Amino acid sequence: MINKVLFYIAAVGWLCALYINLYALQGVDLSAKYYTVWLLHAGVFFVWIPAVLELRKNEEWKQLRSNSRSNAIRPFGFYRILLKGVPAWLTMLFYGCLIYTFCSFIYFNFNLSGFINTRHQVSEITARQKDVNTISLFSAVWLFFYCTAATILYPYKDIPLDGNTDNYNFDKK
Repeated sequence: MINKVLFYIAAVGWLCALYINLYALQGVDLSAKYYTVWLLHAGVFFVWIPAVLELRKNEEWKQLRSNSRSNAIRPFGFYRILLKGVPAWLTMLFYGCLIYTFCSFIYFNFNLSGFINTRHQVSEITARQKDVNTISLFSAVWLFFYCTAATILYPYKDIPLDGNTDNYNFDKK
């Protein structure tokens, strides 16, 4: 039951991060007007810690950890375990958030040193633009972490793919 609640909290956190990111991409810094935006930092830990604890209970995860050399994890093995039993829409959302966060990080580092205008000249980046870039990067990271937590905590992983829910107990988690 608690996983279901945490899943929906992660989904709401993801939607809030998406809202903030869309505004940041338009050049609007919502964190300047609404300081509560930064509560999404705490929200990530609120859903991420239970998600990691839930993942540590997974037998395939334990086997992957014990078979890996020098405590390193193979990313594709991790993703296979993470996305097992998750619907296709959530899998695509996870990979989309992963790629988007990586691209945002590259863009943020590119814009940190200067701002490229239409004539391909480097001009001084303004403090406002730095703030917008910062909230854009943070919201992209929030998107990834909230999506990953929602993927781990997805409460309906045991439902058969044929949709037959006659023997499924919806209240067990």
